[in-house]
Amino acid sequence: ELESLFECPVCSDSVLPPIIQCARGHLVCSECLRMVDGKCPTCREPVGHIRNLAMENLAKQIVFSCKFKPAGCPCMLPAEDKKIHQQSCVFRPIHCPYRNMPCRWEGSVDEVTAHLLGSHDHVTALEGNEVILRAKCDYGAATAQWKWIQLCFRHTFMITLRKTLIAQGLHYFCGVVQSVDAKGTANDFAYHLDYRGPGGVSCYEGMPLGMHDSPEVAMENGDCLEFEVTTGQLQRQGGLMFIKSIVTHLV
Repeated sequence: ELESLFECPVCSDSVLPPIIQCARGHLVCSECLRMVDGKCPTCREPVGHIRNLAMENLAKQIVFSCKFKPAGCPCMLPAEDKKIHQQSCVFRPIHCPYRNMPCRWEGSVDEVTAHLLGSHDHVTALEGNEVILRAKCDYGAATAQWKWIQLCFRHTFMITLRKTLIAQGLHYFCGVVQSVDAKGTANDFAYHLDYRGPGGVSCYEGMPLGMHDSPEVAMENGDCLEFEVTTGQLQRQGGLMFIKSIVTHLV
């Protein structure tokens, strides 16, 4: 097909206008050109400023598949829309959800669960739309983070709970739920987080975030479960915290 004529030999993505070629007519995309020191990756001839106007005109007449088609994106786009789409494509790779840990994993949304359960042995998978989350706190630590995988309705959710020492002997907790899915079905569900323990009672209801949404932003905006517990209260509980997570299918 015509789209294959635009394939970059380095990254396999499409070469889009302005299209630069080497003296022998080989193409390379602008992103990869910066990485090959201005030399054609096919023949090693210098790539100067020769524009391939015929290919640029052809590019205006066809549509291109998204770079993340192998991950499941079905979109076909004009050349001028392709880069913009790829910046926000729900099928684009994500980094490991443990952003404050030295884990360099990157992959598709569909691979997140296997990565967490296979590479982070403290992540627990729980089945059912109503589960109890158990967190063991080190009340001497300034910050801490827990994650759980909740499986229900043939769907996967990731729950994040974070603790921050906000004052001497006072700990702030916040929690959110994300839908581990690249198909945009997060709005088909609602979740309810319920904490009842030292420090009182706190509940939060909302729709799950997508995996490309930022839990940090939600927590900063207060769109999450929130509660405070003192070090003394944690000590009396042996550092154990229990939170109920309930997921509801809206459709």
